[in-house]
Amino acid sequence: MITKKKKGIKKLAIYALHPIIYQTQIFSNLQKVVAKKKLNLEIKVFFDSDLSLKQSFFHEINTSFKPDTPNLLIGYKYDFLFKYKVFNNYIYEKIYFLSRYIHAIRKINLFKPDAILIHGYQTLTSWIIFLYAKFYGIKIIWRGEVVGRISEGLIRRQLKKILLFFYFRCCDAFLFSCSKNLNYLLDYGIPRDKLFFGPSAVNNSFFQNEYAKKKRKKNFYRALHHINQSDYVVLFCSRFTLRKCPFDLIMAASELKSKKNILLLFVGDGPERLKMENLCELLKVRSLFVGFKNQSEISIFYTISDVLAITSIYDPSPKVINEAMNFSLPIIASSEIGTVPDLVIHNTNGYVYDARDVTQLKKFIEKLSSNIKLRDNFGLQSKLIVSKWSHIRNARAIIEALFFLRILNTN
Repeated sequence: MITKKKKGIKKLAIYALHPIIYQTQIFSNLQKVVAKKKLNLEIKVFFDSDLSLKQSFFHEINTSFKPDTPNLLIGYKYDFLFKYKVFNNYIYEKIYFLSRYIHAIRKINLFKPDAILIHGYQTLTSWIIFLYAKFYGIKIIWRGEVVGRISEGLIRRQLKKILLFFYFRCCDAFLFSCSKNLNYLLDYGIPRDKLFFGPSAVNNSFFQNEYAKKKRKKNFYRALHHINQSDYVVLFCSRFTLRKCPFDLIMAASELKSKKNILLLFVGDGPERLKMENLCELLKVRSLFVGFKNQSEISIFYTISDVLAITSIYDPSPKVINEAMNFSLPIIASSEIGTVPDLVIHNTNGYVYDARDVTQLKKFIEKLSSNIKLRDNFGLQSKLIVSKWSHIRNARAIIEALFFLRILNTN
């Protein structure tokens, strides 16, 4: 049985899958807002696991990876519902299925939350926490960056819609990350007053500081990677999978009239890498594959680039767009990307093309590569637009939701 909530200070539990830089910055900023405004609120983050903190091998990008960003766990209270061990790159846990979830609920129950912020619905743990909250009358705030997906099968889409209709009707408030995410939630009949804007964001100040430090060395970094100063560098920074459509970019570059000064810079890795390299060679497209780069290394590649091309047929909120915009890069983006209608304003800080339309993609690369002034103007606008999409806005959205739910009040 749940123990009685004590009067006085209110408590918010936050469930997240594991520590990642794009979420932990929200939690630390939320704690700062609470302290600054002297709100009667205690916050504790419950991570599903510590998996992201382990050195482990990811088959999709063919890389052994561990985040090298410091301070992921600083600035807020947290706990891990489960802890994993890694042996020879194999991740396992020493806990039985049923006891795992009893253990998780017990930890949250001891905190005695008045409200729970749940990130996503992809894990069984998130559903168990959701059911626990509903059973005991704890308010639920839901945050997820999902957007509509045209390529999803009809039967799967209908089953998902029925299940999520029930799920969302049981939530009390929502955080939406972009206009497509907002429309996705509105399609489920969620009242507009229950929706609060918590943008898909990155640490803008970190990346802008990185750019300020590194832009003076742009020519040096280019020379280091055997890139000519006259080259127009088109950055593709993503997993090399079919969903990301890297072959569209290669085909577009192969059809450019003046492709000699165009260089495709591929940052990342994945199952399509060998095919991509072979196609570049076959079509005589100049390219550079530098492999996967961690958070501390990626800034150099934004600095030496002239434009970011993101070509996916589905991508709810790729943070690479936000990061590139902090480096004053124009963006050429597919229309099927969730945050594009908000972050990429056509003919202002970049171009939006119909997904899979290689001819449009080629045209926009040509436009930018032949006009340095246009590129610089677009880049300036990118920086101005992304500056409004911050982690502090996410923190405020959570506070707004808590006031809406009367967990917090103005007294």
